[in-house]
This record gives sequence, structure tokens and C-alpha cells, in this order.
Amino acid sequence: MPASLERPWTPAEVAAFLSVKTDTLKHWRARNFGPKWYKLGGGPKAHVRYHPGSVRKFVKAYMGISSGGVSGVRGPS
Repeated sequence: MPASLERPWTPAEVAAFLSVKTDTLKHWRARNFGPKWYKLGGGPKAHVRYHPGSVRKFVKAYMGISSGGVSGVRGPS
């Protein structure tokens, strides 16, 4: 599937891909660090999502790991 057509990932999926806790992602978002993210919907119940390509780009740029994921873990399908 082309990267532009991949469905957005949830924080739990990104956390699993990066082998970090969802709280780590929350802290990164508060500090403007980590993969690019966006919110779906508005208000306090808006859903945070990540574009898979942005997560892979973050891995390459900041974690120095190949596109195969962290510890060989693949992204969600």
C-alpha cells in the first residue's frame, strides 16, 4: 500500500512500534519532540493520530534505526 494511503496510527500503535510507553509519547508531544502528530475532532475528546511515514522518518532521524522498526517490530497493518 502506498504510504499516502496508510491509515493513521494511534498512540498505542506508535508506542508499540517505537518500544516506548504511551506516556512517553504524551511527554514528547508536550515538548514538541517525537513524530509529527495531529488531532482528529475537537475539544477534550479529540483523538491523537500519527501518520506512519512521519513515525518512520522520526525513527531514521532521531533514533538511528533502519526503517524495519525498533527491534524488528513492524508497524500496524
